[in-house]
Amino acid sequence: MKNLLKSTFILGLLFFTMQCAQKETTGFRALVQNPSTVIVDVRTPEEFAAGHIGRSINIPLPDLLNSMTELEEFEHIVFVCRTGNRSGTARNLFIERGWENVHNGGAWNTFQRRYLR
Repeated sequence: MKNLLKSTFILGLLFFTMQCAQKETTGFRALVQNPSTVIVDVRTPEEFAAGHIGRSINIPLPDLLNSMTELEEFEHIVFVCRTGNRSGTARNLFIERGWENVHNGGAWNTFQRRYLR
């Protein structure tokens, strides 16, 4: 009986987690497709030239702080890179400077498959 209750609890928790992840993905997809959202690829120009999200703009991480004013017109900013590390750093830089509605989109190719299809 104990094992049955434990299994039922684990299955319920797994189902709940999957439902939350699906709602989060749906909400983020709507955010990304909003015209007031910009996707900023913080990789090097060479990496960007090798492949990128079509509607993204390239501002390499070392240049990002000097480019903050050109991003003020957007309601939301989603940062992407190769693995999610540099985009996480970019998000943190903006949050430390008081920006809101900045997001780490992670790896650009995964982001593109997940949110832009």
